[in-house]
Amino acid sequence: DVGRMEDELGPVMTRLFNALGRPAAEALTGDIFHSSFSMAGEGHELRLRVAGDTLELEMASVSFHSIKRATETALTQARAENDRELSRKLGRFLNRDIGSYEAFFMHYYDAIHLPARDDHVTMKQRAQQGFNDILQKAVDLGAEFGVKSLQDLGHPSVFVLNDEVKNQYRGVWRETFYKRDWSSAIDGTWKRNELRGLRNEALTDPHWATHPYVTLPANRSLVFVVRDRNNQFPTTPYLDLATPGNVHIDHVEEVSTHFQSLGKTLKQPPREAWYELQSNLQLLNGHENTRKGGPRVSNWGVTTSFRGPGEP
Repeated sequence: DVGRMEDELGPVMTRLFNALGRPAAEALTGDIFHSSFSMAGEGHELRLRVAGDTLELEMASVSFHSIKRATETALTQARAENDRELSRKLGRFLNRDIGSYEAFFMHYYDAIHLPARDDHVTMKQRAQQGFNDILQKAVDLGAEFGVKSLQDLGHPSVFVLNDEVKNQYRGVWRETFYKRDWSSAIDGTWKRNELRGLRNEALTDPHWATHPYVTLPANRSLVFVVRDRNNQFPTTPYLDLATPGNVHIDHVEEVSTHFQSLGKTLKQPPREAWYELQSNLQLLNGHENTRKGGPRVSNWGVTTSFRGPGEP
């Protein structure tokens, strides 16, 4: 029995003495694997890195744990919209590919990041194969479904799919993501003050000094002249009386311009507050406002911080 134990322990002890007799390779730190790739034309970075006492898979500086939650949300959305093919592909990618790879590199953490281990080379090769497989699956999803980002797939807002406002909200974007009506503070107090100021301008401006609407005492307390879209008094007298129906409250910076610049990054309350920002409002004659037209929304992309009405 003793002889058999010596036979069995001999090789083990030999490997142990050999390991103790040579300097141990330092543990790997930082990136284990790192690669750039593209989903539907949008560039990303995928990296497997050592983080403390574990391994983390990151895409575009977002952990795969976060991407996993986002993909779960996307899967729920796809199912709700009866997109069976996208649901099937996302489910497979989430459960089979991401899930199994996470389990693999968590189980073999020591082997992957400790070069001194006998199985380091083999496990690192397997980790590289899994890494490449995840990379290719992401590229394939982008090519087949136009998915630009796994993170944006699971956008927290129900008004967003991928990284854009959903089609069903694009025709009603202004009243949905800003306001439908003016508050009484704007359509009441602010408007009355603006009308009073316009009357005073008409009474003192040389262009209107001799006009009957100004010179006749019966009209003097009623008249005002609405400036045009260039903030100038128009050559054609667009005159309105005390409670005009053809005066519009107008935004100096267009709402569509704001939405495509700052609005796409905001939650609902800041957008509604901007909508009634008095320094960005003017009174405009209805004729001039109609002529002004304005830019349309051509870019429906939003950031991950975007939220619609009723969303935290």
